[in-house]
Amino acid sequence: MNLLRKYWWYVLALLLGAFMVERIYNFGYVTMERKHDQYVAERDSRDKAARLAATEKERTLEQTLQTAVQNTEAAKAEQERLRAVIAIADGTNDRLHDELKATRANLRGQGNYSTLAERSASATRAAMVLSDLFGSCSTQLKELGGAVDQAQSRGRQCERSYNTVRELSNKAP
Repeated sequence: MNLLRKYWWYVLALLLGAFMVERIYNFGYVTMERKHDQYVAERDSRDKAARLAATEKERTLEQTLQTAVQNTEAAKAEQERLRAVIAIADGTNDRLHDELKATRANLRGQGNYSTLAERSASATRAAMVLSDLFGSCSTQLKELGGAVDQAQSRGRQCERSYNTVRELSNKAP
């Protein structure tokens, strides 16, 4: 006890110092833990925002690609429709060619059987020349019409593809 009375002040200072060191350490630990928790929360928030942005970007890209596919399918349907129209026009053209051949044969035949045709041989020749000219013109028109229809369909498809690519490049970061 004598020893305690003699050194009580030192023991008290030592205990008080140990208590203060423990409180300072605890305060630093708690502060650092709070800062770490805040950092983790901010990082998680940034990660979540980045995931949402990436998901939205993927969704937009997928929708744009789906639109491109639909445009391509629409262009194919347009081409099929044009092919059907061309087939109908081909049938009409073939029928007109058959009628033209029949008219030519009729005009040629009139020269053999009719005296009227002999008198108007020049008129018959003019009609045959006009018939031949009409036949060559209708053939050229058929070819040009088919080429124009195909070019128009391909142009529309190209325009749709270009618009899709332009939308994709505008949405890219």
